[in-house]
Amino acid sequence: MISNRKHKIAFWLDLRAALGDTDQLIMQSATSDNHRPYVTELGATGTRFVGGRLYGHEFNDQLKGYAWVEKTQKMLTDAIIKSARNARLGSLLSAKWRVRPGVVGDALAEQLADEVRENFGLDGRSGNLSIPWEEQIALLLLFEDVGYRYFEEIWREENGRIWLDCWADRLPLAHGRWLSKDKRHLDGVQQRVMNWGDGAPVIPANKLLLLVREQEGSNWEGRGTLRACHFEWELMVHTLSMLSVSVERWAVSTPQMSYDQQKIWNSLYKPTVDKLNKVIKDAEQGLVDYLSRQSSLLVRAEGIDYSTFGDGQMNPSAIEAVEMLLTRRVHYAYLVQFLSLGQGSTGARSVGETHIDFFHTSATNALDYLAGRIGGRGRPGAGTIGRLVAYNHGDVDPRLLPRLEHSGLSVAPLAQAFNVLGQLKQHNLVTDTDALEAQILDVLEAGPLQEIAKQLRAARHRYAQENPDAMKAPTTEKLPK
Repeated sequence: MISNRKHKIAFWLDLRAALGDTDQLIMQSATSDNHRPYVTELGATGTRFVGGRLYGHEFNDQLKGYAWVEKTQKMLTDAIIKSARNARLGSLLSAKWRVRPGVVGDALAEQLADEVRENFGLDGRSGNLSIPWEEQIALLLLFEDVGYRYFEEIWREENGRIWLDCWADRLPLAHGRWLSKDKRHLDGVQQRVMNWGDGAPVIPANKLLLLVREQEGSNWEGRGTLRACHFEWELMVHTLSMLSVSVERWAVSTPQMSYDQQKIWNSLYKPTVDKLNKVIKDAEQGLVDYLSRQSSLLVRAEGIDYSTFGDGQMNPSAIEAVEMLLTRRVHYAYLVQFLSLGQGSTGARSVGETHIDFFHTSATNALDYLAGRIGGRGRPGAGTIGRLVAYNHGDVDPRLLPRLEHSGLSVAPLAQAFNVLGQLKQHNLVTDTDALEAQILDVLEAGPLQEIAKQLRAARHRYAQENPDAMKAPTTEKLPK
């Protein structure tokens, strides 16, 4: 009792001391300068980080770490998962990319954007990546499967200038552990010892492009799309196995042979037990030869009858219903549920358009995330464009850094209004200005408005003001005097 009481007293003393420190910290914060932020980072991310490995985000040991990466390789061999994944990946790859200056009209911003275009091979440039941009994007987008993927930035120097050679793919299968001193910010990664003789390679975070799906806190492994349909895949494999058993057992009727020993005995000349057994053995062997295709006919002796067992027992409809249900659930995980339209009672055009719009919104967000990771200032696991600019120009105002943009998946409101622009102008709801024409040319990717075009527009506007009746739309009504 005395020992327990001492422990309790010590616990409460420690607690009061901790609370006292907390109260003092709160008082210091409250009495600090209200015009300056409290810049010290105090909180924890909430991610359990032990020995370079993450815990707490996945409670099935077979679905995390190296085991999960191996599992995803098996899942991608499934036809349904592969088709759903390719439908999403193909849509993402159909987007068009371009580089925009951070500040339009600024000389330095325009120069930086032009250098990035030349490096990446965008906006009509040939590019000098060792891996073409299209192939590079196809590799980058694979991060959604497992949940994370990182790429090592490979740089090269030519004529005193630094260029990005490629983002070298580092497979999740080669990942060993995450490196972080404060368990908040990523310092780098250490890969697994595979077939290398000099130990596990270490890649610092400022040489990485890390892509994570649904990152929370310091969980740099995220949560992959395949994780959402893992149970469906396991059940689908089991269902197809049961279908295989059903086909093997019931698709072909099981042969049966019956015999009447008395009839066989009566049909024999000078019957004996050995002759009786020989007739039965010969009939059995004849049936075996027929089933193994060594013989093309059956000889039926007196007292021997052949029949089948299991006729019409093969009914795959129940298994097909389960398989269709699982297929739809896999499509839900990839947001390509419109692929299942026409297989059920729902098949309206409006439903399909709603699904596709929702899918395009999700795909657009994924590409926005990718553009944000490549762009911006150099930072741990991101900011390739910022590092490229810093290596060649030193410290540059972040507002001037080029921006990576994509198009082709989401429809712009201006593009949707193309068919009615004439009617809107006729009713004086829009004005034909240089700015509007420049926006239309930008949506059509037809290039900027040339100077000669601006002069022609100005001349057309002067003519319209001087001759308003000549610019009216065709009509059957007579013009006023």
